[in-house]
Amino acid sequence: MAYSLLFVRFTVIPLAYNTNMVEVVGLVETARKVADIDPYLETDELLCEIAIALERTRAAIDAASINILAELHVRNTTDTEHGLPTPTWLARHTHSSVGAAKHRVRTAIKVRTKFRLTQHALANGNITYDHVRVLTKACRPPIADAIIELEAEFLDLANGMVFEAWRAQVESIVELLDQDGTFDPNDDLDRNSLSLSATLDGITKLDGTLTGDNAIVVTELVNTKADELFRQFTADATHDPDLKVPARRTLLALA
Repeated sequence: MAYSLLFVRFTVIPLAYNTNMVEVVGLVETARKVADIDPYLETDELLCEIAIALERTRAAIDAASINILAELHVRNTTDTEHGLPTPTWLARHTHSSVGAAKHRVRTAIKVRTKFRLTQHALANGNITYDHVRVLTKACRPPIADAIIELEAEFLDLANGMVFEAWRAQVESIVELLDQDGTFDPNDDLDRNSLSLSATLDGITKLDGTLTGDNAIVVTELVNTKADELFRQFTADATHDPDLKVPARRTLLALA
């Protein structure tokens, strides 16, 4: 029983690119069995190997999660099928906080679209999700292009370097690139705007931009109301099917 645990690292890591449902279910069952072992019965050497294997497995699962969450977002699946934005749907079904779910989905999208080398490095266990968070946080206006170009160098730098030292190196490079200082969307008030233009036929057009906390608060409130409307429309057998269109529902939620 004890030595079979060593095979976890070999059977789980490839799952970052394997969407076979049977294998994913097997992964969950294997993880539960590992969680139930009695560490007091294992040798020190075996416990060390298991701990490392589990952390590499965690990295592979994070890479798989990035793949899946980004694809769900691109397809707009959760909104179309369940009436919920991807982060809200994820939080509801995993009992996690909406804020944490939003962060994971945003990270997944950014990695999928801008940091493919990072995703592969994560799947191979060369870096951790902590490294991913540092890089995605650094990828902000107006230095995003420069950060993306340095992706390979950042990953090479992470090889064999203690995480804290690597993070300090990355942050020092970011500081040099960002000559205007750290970008804080809450300080970027000039980008917040909203215009309302009414036409002669009684139609009003809205065009706006929100940043920082303003964007978070408004988005959360609108999404919460949109979820409520979706449940109402779904429960009402006589409702207009057009009301299930996400953009239309979002507008009604804002109103």
